[in-house]
Parts: sequence; C-alpha cells; structure tokens
Amino acid sequence: MKLLFGVDMTETRSVTQQVVELAERLQAELLVLHVMTAADIAERAALVPMIGFNMPKNPKDAERDELLAFERFVLERFPRRIKAGIRHGDPATNIIKEAEIQDVDMIVLGHQHHSALERLIIGSVAHEVAEKAHRMLVFVPVPEEEE
Repeated sequence: MKLLFGVDMTETRSVTQQVVELAERLQAELLVLHVMTAADIAERAALVPMIGFNMPKNPKDAERDELLAFERFVLERFPRRIKAGIRHGDPATNIIKEAEIQDVDMIVLGHQHHSALERLIIGSVAHEVAEKAHRMLVFVPVPEEEE
C-alpha cells in the first residue's frame, strides 16, 4: 500500500504524527509531496534587510531556501524512511498527478476548518483534490487549538 501526503509545510506536528501513525498501522509506504508555488518563492524572496537597506533576494536563492526548508521539515517530522518529492506549480493539480504517477492507494491531506465563505473566497487545495482525484482521500483535521 502507498500513501501520498501532500504538505505545504504549515502542518502541525500532531498532523504529521497522525499521518506517520496511519502509515505504520497500514504498513504503507509513505510519500511526502510539497508543491512549490510562485507565492512560496515570492514569500521567501521578500526584501531582506542589509545594513540599513532593503535588498531583494535572488529568486534562485529563494527557491533554494524553499528546498532546504522542505528537507528540514522532512528530517524533523518523519522518523521512518519515506520518499519525499517537490514539484512546482498548482498544488491540487500536482498532488493528483503525482498520485496517478506513483499509483498510490490513498491521498492524505491536513485540513484546517474553514467557513464556507473562506472556501469561496480563497479556494481550497483539499476541496479541489476531493473533487478531482480518483483515489481514496483522507483528511487529517488540524485540532482547533493548533490552528
């Protein structure tokens, strides 16, 4: 059995721990996927203060920083051996595509509680994956006190 856990690296430790425990109970191979968006790069490339001036960070440095952050996230959160990957683009599209390529049995996503209005305004990767994926989908809720 294979599980694909799509992450944006905002997942709490309790969410990642629940996913690890689920994979262990199912004796499943765990694949962790982070999809790097243009917004992720822009956020990391925000102006960096240097000796009283704000200097823009090189986009390549910002991309490298995102890769290093993902590597650190994986090493800190997943004690057992896993497969990890990173893609560029739309998160929902890439999660669904990777699930097909890797022929996973289940997609796992952390899910924060959003009102209907928030979902309408900002959309939701989880909602889009739920509508379009042809795989079993499991949501691991983020406890409200951790949101």
